[in-house]
Amino acid sequence: MTGPDNRSYPDLIWPAALIRPTPPPTLVYLDLNHWISLAQANKGVDRGEPYLDALEVCREAAQDGRVVFVLSGLHYMELSHNSSVERRKDLASIMEELSGFKSLLGREAIMKFEIESMLDSKFGRATQTYQSAQLVGDGSGYAFGMKGGFYFGDDNGVDSSAELREMMGAEAFDEMMAEINRLGERYVLGGPEENDLPRLARMGYQSDIAKQAAEKRARQETEQRERHNGTEWGSGPRLTDVIILRELLVELLDLVLADLLRRGFTGVEELISDSTSIRNVVLSMPTALVSALLKAEHHRNYSNAWTSNDIFDIDAMSLAVPYCDIVVTENHRCNDLKKLKLDKKLNTVVLSKLSQLVDQLQPS
Repeated sequence: MTGPDNRSYPDLIWPAALIRPTPPPTLVYLDLNHWISLAQANKGVDRGEPYLDALEVCREAAQDGRVVFVLSGLHYMELSHNSSVERRKDLASIMEELSGFKSLLGREAIMKFEIESMLDSKFGRATQTYQSAQLVGDGSGYAFGMKGGFYFGDDNGVDSSAELREMMGAEAFDEMMAEINRLGERYVLGGPEENDLPRLARMGYQSDIAKQAAEKRARQETEQRERHNGTEWGSGPRLTDVIILRELLVELLDLVLADLLRRGFTGVEELISDSTSIRNVVLSMPTALVSALLKAEHHRNYSNAWTSNDIFDIDAMSLAVPYCDIVVTENHRCNDLKKLKLDKKLNTVVLSKLSQLVDQLQPS
């Protein structure tokens, strides 16, 4: 299959250690703007009225098990710097109802799995391999690549839940833990109450730390644009090659080197030697494919500024489009994905409106 530059995409190498759920259910990813629309419908405000049908269909699909609405670490990061406690809690309420706090595994963890399988394809299976993991797990911890859910542990962090479960009885213990996890996840999504913020700030809490990191990355993309603007690398296939190289150097290199080192290599020379090998390495990994090509497309239009929201969006799409069945995102990102033929390459339905999702979720 060729991309919009008429050059062939390399074959995708899917991570062997990542265990994907067997359909059904259908995995659906909504970007934050569409969650906001559903939250407005759920609250009954005027702005939510156009989305009442979508809310009802989503509820029915989630309740009968046909669909799992998944969250990601990007949702948690975007929510963390929303200054309105009321809006955060409205969002947390509908996210809890539809997702049940089901989350995609953290993006960096998935990238490590992809790199492992890519290097396996080049050099044979590594002697030491990463422990396999499920694509979909429970809660905010899982969304950041950690063990999902809360547990009881001793001072050394050793899980002592089994002992307490035996003391309390299985049913009582399981009910208690389910409620603890619900309350905890609800708090993580909804964020602290406003009157708690001064105390939390004294303890080092920063609600906008994720946004600060994204703003730094957006500035770096702006600097990159200034470097190639007006040069022969500023448009066409050459621009794509520059951004693919940048994806390797900025986003992937540390992870690639770590995996090469555990295989006994001391550098990347045996992996990449020219622009073709760089292209094949980066674009063979699903998350890197989406990330690099969306960034190149954004750079290609000089009227597009780079903002923290662009960074959040592209990171989210690089995770959701390869690993979900349906992705509902904003209009221009949807257009870019289709222009780049990434929806077809990754066999994912990409939509821009909740009304389109209604059509997809109607029982056959």
